[in-house]
Amino acid sequence: MSFQLIFKNTFLREDNFFIPYLGNIETRSNNPLFRSRNVVLRLELDLFVNLLHCKSQPGIKTKHNNIDIILIRQNTEGEYSCLEHESVSGVVESVKVVTREKSEEIVLFAFDYALVSNPHQFDVLLLPNPYGNILNNNACGLVGGPGIISGQNIGHEYAVFETVSICN
Repeated sequence: MSFQLIFKNTFLREDNFFIPYLGNIETRSNNPLFRSRNVVLRLELDLFVNLLHCKSQPGIKTKHNNIDIILIRQNTEGEYSCLEHESVSGVVESVKVVTREKSEEIVLFAFDYALVSNPHQFDVLLLPNPYGNILNNNACGLVGGPGIISGQNIGHEYAVFETVSICN
């Protein structure tokens, strides 16, 4: 399944920017070998960063106030390696690949992002998938639930923004 086939004619070109016009993409399938369209988009555009800024929103009552959490996680390796195979009939194995190159890339991004702000005010927790995804879901719950916060998928050339959904 290629990016061109899935997303043909879904980008507007404006000067040097490609602007996607996509709605929420359905990713569920009963086929264990199915590749999520969101994952294919992230891999094809090398959107290696998932950045989520969970911040308390005015008018949304929650148990906790003044939440302001930034979570950064790697977005193209681990479970997103998409290296599943059926070893024997009915048994699907998934290989989670995490490379030094991509690990260093996400660490540098996270530290550069913190230096832009105020590095002395941050504790850093860097987790692989799915653990970063679990924290994303929990943080969204603190500020009102999924759909309240925009998730940012960032690469060196492209960025895609989407509403956060459970198990994104």
